[in-house]
Amino acid sequence: VSLALAAELVMYPKFPALNIIALGGNNLGMAHKKFWKQFCGWAYMNGVRTIEGWVSPGMQRLLERFGFKQIYSHMRFELTEI
Repeated sequence: VSLALAAELVMYPKFPALNIIALGGNNLGMAHKKFWKQFCGWAYMNGVRTIEGWVSPGMQRLLERFGFKQIYSHMRFELTEI
């Protein structure tokens, strides 16, 4: 599979966003070059003004190459460890 994507619309008070829930594939760089501009155009035409996602540190490094910026840090505390 070259690209798999699951997303949801999020209606923040100031702007609508598209949250990428899951993203994967065997060649994301190629898929980005081939589809990203059209995907952003489709999202904008449908009212979206920002695209976001919660990602692992490895995916963060990959997405930074595509122009994404870190806004928040997602923290987790495992109850099974105590």
